[in-house]
Amino acid sequence: MEIIVKSNFDLNFDPMEIKADGITLRSLLMDLGTEQHANVEFIDPKSNEVDDFFTVCINGREYRYLPARLDTRLSQGDEVRITVLPMGGGCNYPRPEERKDIFL
Repeated sequence: MEIIVKSNFDLNFDPMEIKADGITLRSLLMDLGTEQHANVEFIDPKSNEVDDFFTVCINGREYRYLPARLDTRLSQGDEVRITVLPMGGGCNYPRPEERKDIFL
């Protein structure tokens, strides 16, 4: 069985084909998180769900909306997409009242 894995960050593959039988999304993510690939913990040990920094979809559907969630069995030709969510943040620009070149 071949499973296509794609991501928007470097997992030491692009894309990757997994050859395995009877694999679940959980076992795939645990395998991909090893040092051999990404050295990332995709599954939060406290919640036992995908960490909030990632979105994981199987064939375009987010795993959270599938009946078996992380225990969904993957099938021949499935595409698993792992996306790192953008982090929020600001810039280090000074506040307007601190800038001398702005006329208020």
